[in-house]
Amino acid sequence: MRSLRSWFMIWIFVFGLWGGGTVLAADSSSAAIEDTAPTAKNGVLDVQHWTHARDRVLPLNGEWLFYWQSLIEPQRFKEMTALPKPALAQVPDSWTNYSLGSQALSNQGYATYRLVVQLPPAEVGRMKSIYVHGVATAYKLWVNGELVLENGTVGPNAEASVPRNYAKMASFQPDQSELEVVIQVSSFVQRKAGIWERIELGDPEVITSKREASIAYEVFLSGTLLVFGLYHIFFLQRSKNKSPLYFGLTCIVIGLRALLLGQSLFISFFPELPWEMAVKLEYLTAYSGVIFFTCYIQNQFKKYLNRWAASIVIGIHLVLSLIVILTPALLFTQTLPPYLIVFVAVTVYWLYLSGMAVGHGIQGAKLHLATILIIIPCVVSELLYYKTMFGFADVLSLGMFLGLILQGILLAHQFSSSFEQSERLSQELGEWNQTLATNIRRRTLELEQSNAELTHANKSLSQLEQSRRHLLSNISHELGTPLTSIQGYVKAMMDGVVPPGEPKYMKIIFEKTLYLDRLIADLFELSKLEAGQITFDRRETQITPFLRKLYDKYKIDLVEYDYTFEVQGDHAEQEKAAALLDPVRIEQVVSNLLYNAKYHTDPGGKIQILIQVDTMEFTVHIIDTGRGMAEEEIPHLFDRFYRGSASKRSGQKGAGLGLSICKEIIVSHEGSIQMCSMLGEGSDVYFTIPLLQEEQMRLEGKADGRADDFSH
Repeated sequence: MRSLRSWFMIWIFVFGLWGGGTVLAADSSSAAIEDTAPTAKNGVLDVQHWTHARDRVLPLNGEWLFYWQSLIEPQRFKEMTALPKPALAQVPDSWTNYSLGSQALSNQGYATYRLVVQLPPAEVGRMKSIYVHGVATAYKLWVNGELVLENGTVGPNAEASVPRNYAKMASFQPDQSELEVVIQVSSFVQRKAGIWERIELGDPEVITSKREASIAYEVFLSGTLLVFGLYHIFFLQRSKNKSPLYFGLTCIVIGLRALLLGQSLFISFFPELPWEMAVKLEYLTAYSGVIFFTCYIQNQFKKYLNRWAASIVIGIHLVLSLIVILTPALLFTQTLPPYLIVFVAVTVYWLYLSGMAVGHGIQGAKLHLATILIIIPCVVSELLYYKTMFGFADVLSLGMFLGLILQGILLAHQFSSSFEQSERLSQELGEWNQTLATNIRRRTLELEQSNAELTHANKSLSQLEQSRRHLLSNISHELGTPLTSIQGYVKAMMDGVVPPGEPKYMKIIFEKTLYLDRLIADLFELSKLEAGQITFDRRETQITPFLRKLYDKYKIDLVEYDYTFEVQGDHAEQEKAAALLDPVRIEQVVSNLLYNAKYHTDPGGKIQILIQVDTMEFTVHIIDTGRGMAEEEIPHLFDRFYRGSASKRSGQKGAGLGLSICKEIIVSHEGSIQMCSMLGEGSDVYFTIPLLQEEQMRLEGKADGRADDFSH
């Protein structure tokens, strides 16, 4: 999360840097055009031989005819009536920088500007556009006697004038190669006056494209800052850390200021907003931005902060904000030139704090320093521009944008670190709580269930004791019977009742010892199977060929005793089905099941091996037509020492361990063994083992080259 958010901030920073570079490049390009484009001389701008008349914007810079304290209509210039003597005024520039004789002009007054533009003959009849950036503070503009632009109301005094000042453009079609541009201007409400920003002339497509690019960029800057600010205010609030609040407020006021400058988009959104209120908002957003940013730095560097210095910075800007609120624009706009000194002191203070933090290795201090180093030249450039000296206009929004994005990266990093720490602590606390809750729950359950557990333990002990007695009884019985028989025959020989060494009785004694040996071996094998102490030699084995081989092996014995013995299900498509098994142990299972089927089926009966193979497993059925088994006996069939009633009645030998051993072998192969039987109708004992899938077969083949192939 931290990495994603940081990269998102960096992407915005790079994108903003690219956009800002584009705007500055455009401004630099415009400046380059101003250097190469013709300039007006004595009120005439000759561009007949300018090679970029169509593909570039022509700034109407240079010497205009200037009529101070006169509002002259274009018609009067045509009538050649008596006109006041004009002065030559440099455009763009505030007329407060002009002098008539030795007298400097006041910022309150009115005047008329006139310029004649001589176009190439090829431009006659071709649509042109004129773009006015900023005129203080109301104007009317005519081209060849036609009124094409008007902003506010021009008047000879403050009462008759209505201030209005935002960028506008208009298009017209010249009917001659000579254009007469006449502008009436009045200014009674602010520090600047006259045509203080350039006027541009060019093809509509070129000017419109340039204006749209400027609007798009300002919307991007202000929109990003506003959203950025709202996000930090509403979603990143913390009671103990007010940095996101001050940072968000800084973003919002700078975003609003961006809407008030340049294309004055804020006026487009609120066209009824008075000019005086718009100017107040412009100054208030600038001063409040410094206040909020100082509070933000104050919150970040509390350890190195001089509270008196911070209070002085905030206090000065609060006073300036009050002056803006309580006084008219004519007064508070005069505070801008001396404010440059104040801002230099503020930036020195910011630099001092950031430098101290960097020197002490505070996390994020370098980003603070970079932010301030970005903001300072932008603010100085804008202040100098508005003092009509030099610099770039409206570059502060870009600088603040880039600087605030750096701060956003810093805050994102801080919040991510805090969030990760909080997550870690929450996880640890959760683990402790879970452990505590588990212990409490366990101990509570122990207390609540103590009596039940004691009862259950007693019952279990009783059952275990009963099972132990039953097991010992079975073992004693199974071992005692042949031992008693052996003892009887030996005793009879010792007493002379039976002749010693009688072959008949010696054979019986030998068979009894063989039974004991087999019983002990079965018990030993079963115990090792249950304890998992037997190692199986598993290998990939093809099922159908393997079972066919077993069928051939046991066929002779069964057919000899007049049994019908057959195998079914060995289809050709099943030939390649394979499983991972121990062939010897599986043969032991099949042999045991065939042995049981033989001794439960009278000669002449039928015994069948049925093979079933599907996609996941194979099943082997040993089916006989013998005596079968009662339904209630089936669940106990695979218990050790269990012998069905039919076996007991027939007197057949066996300890009842064979099927238990079969069950353990099949379970060790991850399979199952079951039985279906009906008394008098035969039995079906079957076991199921999983098949090897193709991928498993491939891996097993690589891992172990052994594989049983019974197809040959």
